[in-house]
Amino acid sequence: MNQNGVKMTNTFDKKSAFRAALIGGASVLAMSAAPAFAQDDDDAASDDKVIVTGSRIANPSLTGSSPITTVGAVDLSLSNTVNSEQFLNALPQTVPGFDSSSNNPGIGEATVNLRGLGAVRTLVLVNGRRYVSSNQNAGVVDLNTIPTALVERVDILTGGASATYGSEAMAGVVNFILKDDFEGIQLDTSYEMTEENDGEIFNTSLTVGGNFDNGRGNAVLNVGYTDRQSVFQGDRAEAGVTLNDVGTGFSESGSVNIPSTLVLDPSFFGGDEFNFTQALGITPPCTQEGTTLDSSMTYCTSDSFGFLFDPDGSGALPFINGGPNNTRYNYAPANYLQIPQERYNVYASATYDITPTVEAFAQAIFVSSQTEQLLAPTPVGSLTVTVNFDNPFIAGETDVLDLLQQLQDQNIASGFSSSTDSDGNGTPDAQLFTYRRTLELGGRVSDIRNDSFQLQGGLRGTLWDSWDWNLFGSFGQAETSITQTGNVDILLYQAAVANNSANIFEPNGVDPAVAAGFGVTGAIDGVTEKTEISADISGELPQLSSPWATNPTSVAFGVEYREESLSTAGTGLGPTIVGFNQAPATSGSFTVNDVFVEANVPLIEDVDLIDELVFTGAFRRSDYSTVGDVNSYAAGLSWTPTSGLRFRGQYQRAVRAPNIGELFQPQVNGFPGVSDPCSGGANGAYDGYDASTQATVMANCIADGVPSAQVGANLQVNAQIQGLFGGNPALEEEVADTYTYGVVWEPNFVDNLAITLDYYDIEIENVITTVPSQTVFDLCYVSGISSFCNNITRGPGGQVSIFNSSLQNVAALVAKGVDMSIDYSYDTAEWGTFGIYSLITYQEENSLQSLPTESPVDCVGYYGATCGEPTPEWKYNTRFDWSMGPYGARLRWQRLGEVQDDLFQDGGTPNLFVEGVDAYDQYDLTLFYTMNDNVYWQFGIENLTDEDFVIIGDASAEQSNTYPASYDTLGRTYFGRVVLSW
Repeated sequence: MNQNGVKMTNTFDKKSAFRAALIGGASVLAMSAAPAFAQDDDDAASDDKVIVTGSRIANPSLTGSSPITTVGAVDLSLSNTVNSEQFLNALPQTVPGFDSSSNNPGIGEATVNLRGLGAVRTLVLVNGRRYVSSNQNAGVVDLNTIPTALVERVDILTGGASATYGSEAMAGVVNFILKDDFEGIQLDTSYEMTEENDGEIFNTSLTVGGNFDNGRGNAVLNVGYTDRQSVFQGDRAEAGVTLNDVGTGFSESGSVNIPSTLVLDPSFFGGDEFNFTQALGITPPCTQEGTTLDSSMTYCTSDSFGFLFDPDGSGALPFINGGPNNTRYNYAPANYLQIPQERYNVYASATYDITPTVEAFAQAIFVSSQTEQLLAPTPVGSLTVTVNFDNPFIAGETDVLDLLQQLQDQNIASGFSSSTDSDGNGTPDAQLFTYRRTLELGGRVSDIRNDSFQLQGGLRGTLWDSWDWNLFGSFGQAETSITQTGNVDILLYQAAVANNSANIFEPNGVDPAVAAGFGVTGAIDGVTEKTEISADISGELPQLSSPWATNPTSVAFGVEYREESLSTAGTGLGPTIVGFNQAPATSGSFTVNDVFVEANVPLIEDVDLIDELVFTGAFRRSDYSTVGDVNSYAAGLSWTPTSGLRFRGQYQRAVRAPNIGELFQPQVNGFPGVSDPCSGGANGAYDGYDASTQATVMANCIADGVPSAQVGANLQVNAQIQGLFGGNPALEEEVADTYTYGVVWEPNFVDNLAITLDYYDIEIENVITTVPSQTVFDLCYVSGISSFCNNITRGPGGQVSIFNSSLQNVAALVAKGVDMSIDYSYDTAEWGTFGIYSLITYQEENSLQSLPTESPVDCVGYYGATCGEPTPEWKYNTRFDWSMGPYGARLRWQRLGEVQDDLFQDGGTPNLFVEGVDAYDQYDLTLFYTMNDNVYWQFGIENLTDEDFVIIGDASAEQSNTYPASYDTLGRTYFGRVVLSW
């Protein structure tokens, strides 16, 4: 198998182990010729031991039973991939995770999400070993810390692999194989920019390597730098205004938190609209054409529920909530469409032959990455402020003062206020229920710096010619420092308004010094550490081999120890701070001791209809300090009836132990509105049930310890009940059963053709999720699920004293579908080599069952508030290659099938202007030229046809009016690259 090209295959057999090198070619590290699209069998044959992702056995004849897709260095190069998630998100097997467009939501990280089952269920490895995870998202590797300049290839394995690698390998494995054993000097530099002259990305890396001590050792050093410039949503017309789907089209939407302060009429809470009198001299614009104001209290428009101060500070206008003339605040332009990034990386590796059979190896990676999240200025909403009538900023503004007096009269009449001097300072005032945007503090900026390093090394060697052993140790650390500016202390803000120092009556009216007084900076600092020690041995056991097979049984045994810790200092901001979400301090650690065994057993070989029949099996026992002992195991078969045709199948029992954040995030108190099913009265739920449900609830309440005489009585005197929210140290492991069945066909009558077809079925139970507060009570007393009753604590009289709504093991996930690959190349005498490679995925099911009592929600064919990123039934990634001598070209075609808004699920009939998105096609073109052994040039265009911006609108609950990780938002982009080698 050529490990530089994208392939969905495995080593096939001894005769054609690497024959599938059809599209890929020479390593970018040795760019002495144009990337080749075919390779002779003789050149590909090798007796070297080959480690196949998904196995611990080193064996050149290993026949794998799990499908693997390989992305090579050439593929990353020809797509000008600077961050690996760019390429991975384009593969049909993935649903985009966080990437360069993830501003909100987003935490400055890049993740990979196989099959849409969550990034926490995709295990990311580096050189087959675990890599230190991010401390912002415990248990998930930030792909920003793995610069693509170091990558030789990326293997993507479908299905569970816990028996081989341990926890997290449920949806699959992404294994980054890094470059080593390099001789020479290479400078690799690229630059890209959009057709709008923005979004620049500059990337350069220098690699130096060579042998020493007469070839016994090799050392490689790589240093790299990346600078990615920002693009704002306001830089693209389609993303610069927040759009709302109103059925007949889009309306410009936004926030009620406006720069010049929105004041709500208290009568709004009773269902009335705000009203004005013409006597105030106000002639506002109205959404209903022809509506005028007279001296009586007349509604201006059904879309107004308050007023705003005129931007020039001289009066007041009605707040228009909807329509083309609405006065909402457009927060979109200030948000990033492409987040900026600056990254430095250093990579060093060395190997040394201590003896002919023992080699020492070491590797070090250091990455420093700085990104930024930018949101619109902080909204200070739903806040009551006191405005004195002697406020100097409205002195002499008769209209405004009359309006405030009128409003205060209504406040007293409605009970919203009880006095004309609410603060008792001797000056009449008005209490205003307001919404405002603090432009004076600027946008909310989250400056995120990630520094990570991984050190690993060990010894490896051979015994008795057919056995390989490894002693390995590693230590990794990821340190994150986040500074968040633009937050507001609402108590200090209220005080600044009440003491007449803050001018909230016009945009940017607050003096910078005053604004600095209520502005607050938050900081989050955290460290994740990972330590791993392992030893394994693999080799052949002829004495346990099948009598009907020529090749012996191969086995691997090993032990591993791993320790992970997380310590995060929270923002340190109290409950009176608004702006960025609060982050609690988290601290915890766990250890795990593993033992594992793996076998590759040729059962039958070289008989009619069975050229080869191989059994593979694996077992791992893990002892966690948190969840205790867990077992994972695997069994597979590979059957080759004749040369060129192979059938394969694999079953895996995979597990995922809860990560540190899920276990140890502090539990905090909250007081949500909940109705106790055991209680009657105004606050309880019992009186609202029918007789049959009441009988069920009564039995379950009594079983939970509520006195029978109290069931249905007024047990709940308050509408809110104290609850606990956060991590849960009692969480159990998630469990998955994964199945893959497939066929690999390389027909003997067609040269250079390989076709694979694989079915996957991944079913995960005990999934960790948050259960809504009311649901905790309903599942216990209405549905009768006793495990949820354990989360509710009652006093002797039956009253609820506290309940726990922390993370629980209650959900289920299912992903089913078919992957197909077609790989073909053709050599011509006059026109060079042509090739085509296509990856196709058909998704049969991608469902979430959030609770045992609910039906699964299948998201195939949908996007939206429930399903998130588009999950089309069909996804394609195809490339067309041509090379002749030093010249070559590649055309890439990516297609996402049609999808529909998930509001249409289960027969829903929402009134939407955009009901779905047609199939989306994107084309990228790369041209390359190898000038000589020392110089390589590359030029490319992404989004060659400049596809239209896919506008969905905010009904999708996404950012930028679309899904920027799925659909291109920057437009046509150009890039160039040069590689100099000595």
